[in-house]
Order: sequence, then structure tokens, then C-alpha cells
Amino acid sequence: MGSITMAFDNIKIKISTINNVGSKLDDQLEAINNEIKKLEGGLATLKQVHRNVDNFVNVVDSDLRLGKFDEFSEKERVAETIKSFIKCISKSISNTNSQCENAYTKLLGKQDGLNHSIKLVKSMLDEEAARLSDAEKKLNDGLIQIDENGDPVHVGDIRDRVPGIKPASLSKQRKDEMENAKDS
Repeated sequence: MGSITMAFDNIKIKISTINNVGSKLDDQLEAINNEIKKLEGGLATLKQVHRNVDNFVNVVDSDLRLGKFDEFSEKERVAETIKSFIKCISKSISNTNSQCENAYTKLLGKQDGLNHSIKLVKSMLDEEAARLSDAEKKLNDGLIQIDENGDPVHVGDIRDRVPGIKPASLSKQRKDEMENAKDS
């Protein structure tokens, strides 16, 4: 029964490994989801700040009309200089916003890739679990037997064979029987 146990243990090791990979992918996905939430909040804030800064240009024009720059000898030039600074700040905020949007798009791509990887790993995990269950059921039903060398062999229909368990027709005992039959 040692070889059959080893065959089952190999499947269990695969399941454990696949499960560990899946857990690590889940952790990475959670980290990316957190980063996406942070960027979404940052993008919303940047857009609001950008609108507010752009509104300051209108405030300068309004203050100029209301005479708030009358104390300056070149009030139009002062107003234009202030608006120029505001526009520089606005452009800087816009550039930062673009960089954040690019980072956001990149994270969405990573998120999508991880989701596909997790589906693949889940599929692999399900396949190996089904394979183990199938092998255990076939062992209990007598479709897998142990030959004289202690190796598991499949004695049922070859199409129902569990991967990793050789068909009985290829077992050493079966080959020896066939050799003996030829010699007789």
C-alpha cells in the first residue's frame, strides 16, 4: 500500500502547493484592491482641488473688477501675474492627476491579471481535488489494486484510469504472465 499512499500523497502535495499559490495571489489582489481604493480617493480629491484652483482665476478677475488691486500702480499686471501662478499650480495638479490616472489604469490591469490567475489556480485546485477523490473512490471500489511489487494498478476500463496509476495491462505481473503464456 506504500506506493498508493505515495501516489495519493503526491496529489495532496499538489493540492497544498496550489492552495498556497492561491493564498498568495489572494493577498496580492487584496493589496492591489487597497491601492486602487486609495488612488480612487486621491483622484477624486485632485479633481476637486483642480476645480477649486481653476476657480481662483475667476476670483482674481472678480477682485480686479471690485477694485481690490487699486492700491497697486499696475493692477492689471499684478492680476495677470497672480493668474499666471494659479495657472502653473493648476497645470501641476493636472499633471499629478494624469500620473495618478496612469497608475490607476496600471493597477486595474494588475487586478485583472490576478483575477485571471486566481481563476486558473482555483480550476487547478478543483481538478486535483477531484482527481484525489476519484482515485480514493476507485481504490475503495476495487478498480485500483496493488500488484505483487506494491505498485497501484488500474484494473477497470482504461478510459477511467486515474492519471499516475498505470493500467493493469502494463504491470510487471501482467507482463510476466504474458511472457509465460508465450513460452508455453
